[in-house]
Amino acid sequence: MPTTTAAQSALECLVVGAGVAGLVAARALRDRGVRVTVLDKAPSPGGRLATRRTDAGAFDHGAQFLTVRDPRFGALVDGWRASGAVVPWFGDTLRGARGMSSITRHLADGLDLVLDARIERITRAPEAWILHAADGRAWTAPSLVITPPVPQSLALLDAGGVALPPSVRASLDGLTYDRCLAGLFAAPWPDGLPPHGVARVEGGALAWLASNRAKGISDGDAVTAHAHPAWSLAHWDDADAVVLAALGAEVSRALGGEARPVALKRWRYARPARSLDGVAVHRDGAATLVFAGDAFAADGGRIEAAALSGLEAAAAVA
Repeated sequence: MPTTTAAQSALECLVVGAGVAGLVAARALRDRGVRVTVLDKAPSPGGRLATRRTDAGAFDHGAQFLTVRDPRFGALVDGWRASGAVVPWFGDTLRGARGMSSITRHLADGLDLVLDARIERITRAPEAWILHAADGRAWTAPSLVITPPVPQSLALLDAGGVALPPSVRASLDGLTYDRCLAGLFAAPWPDGLPPHGVARVEGGALAWLASNRAKGISDGDAVTAHAHPAWSLAHWDDADAVVLAALGAEVSRALGGEARPVALKRWRYARPARSLDGVAVHRDGAATLVFAGDAFAADGGRIEAAALSGLEAAAAVA
C-alpha cells in the first residue's frame, strides 16, 4: 500500500479537478474548517475556463462568459467582482478581467493546490480513498470530491477496482457530452459585427465567433471560433491542419477578410448533453465520494451549474 506523509494523512478531503466545481467546493470546505487538497493534472488551474496567450494575442478558447440566475451563485460572483477577477461585458453577461482564467486563478488563491498531478487510479483503504499519481505519489483522505468529466472519473475508479452501487453507476453511465473543435485565428473584427465581440453564425460548421480584442483581453486581433457539436464529432479524427483549414475558410467568409490559423483546441467533453439534477453521493462506511461538475445540474453546461455543484459537494462532505 502506498505510504503518505504526516501532512497527507491529516487531510479530511481530496478534490480532483481545479476547474470551477472543484475550486468552489474546496473553498467552501476550507471555510468550514475542513483540511482539503485540490489535485489537477494540468500545469495551471482552470479547466474549461481557459485563456491561451500567443504571439497573435490572448484567446479565451473554452467558456466565454458567465451569467447569474441563482442567488447562491450571485453571492459568489459578487465576491469575484469585488476581487477584480470578474468584470461586466455586455447585457447581463460577465467575463474574466484578463480572460476567463482570471476567475479560477482567483478561486485557487490560498488553497492547497497540487498541479501536474496526473492521477492514474483511485483505490480504497479502510475508511478512506487513495489517489495514485503516475509519478508514484499518493494522497489519502476519508472524503473525495471528483469533478472531471464523468467518463474520466469513472475510468479512475475502474482502474483502481472500485465498484459503485449499480444504481449510482447506471445514472453516471447515462451522462454524455458534446464535443467542440475550437479554432484560434488571427483576424480583425469588422464593423458590421456586434462591437462587444460575439456573433452567432448561421449554417455551416461554426456555432459562433468571439473577438478577444473587442472583449478587452487581447492586444492582437485574436478570434475564437467554436464549431457546432455535430460538426465537431464528424471531424474529430481529422488532422489539426485539415480542421483549421475548414474552419478558417468559414471564419474568413464570416469576417470578410483573411483569418490566419494560430492553434486548434479539442474539447472532448465540451458540454454535457445529458445531465443530472444534483451531485451524486456514494457513502461507504466512513468514506464519502461525491461526483460534481457542470453535468450535475438540470441546466448543465453553464459556469453557474459547475459552481453550484461545488457548493452542493461541499455540503455533502462537511
